[in-house]
Amino acid sequence: MRFYDWDTIPRHPLRPGVTRRVFTGEGAMMLVTEFGAGSTESPHTHAFEQLVFVIEGEVDFNLNGTLHPVSAGAVFRIPPGTPHGASARGTKRCRVLAVYGPPRPDCLPYCDYQKE
Repeated sequence: MRFYDWDTIPRHPLRPGVTRRVFTGEGAMMLVTEFGAGSTESPHTHAFEQLVFVIEGEVDFNLNGTLHPVSAGAVFRIPPGTPHGASARGTKRCRVLAVYGPPRPDCLPYCDYQKE
């Protein structure tokens, strides 16, 4: 078993103002997405359940066409196949933890550092 310092996990840019760090296990995966002030994540869907915890800041989540403003400390579940996206609110960054089960195949390349 290996332990990692979160600050050493590679940060991957997704689009201007948005980065992601990913850690995976065999049956679950966690991602922390950091949104700079005013940045957005495009609406998308995936076949995985997503558990969300807003770690820092304020974010508007668009869930199935309905906008939900949430702040640090909020937790919620996004069912598989639900269209969703997010936008940072205000002038500060926000960080959002997402947990998926099973791991998302499209995010596994971000975990190559775990093969060392």
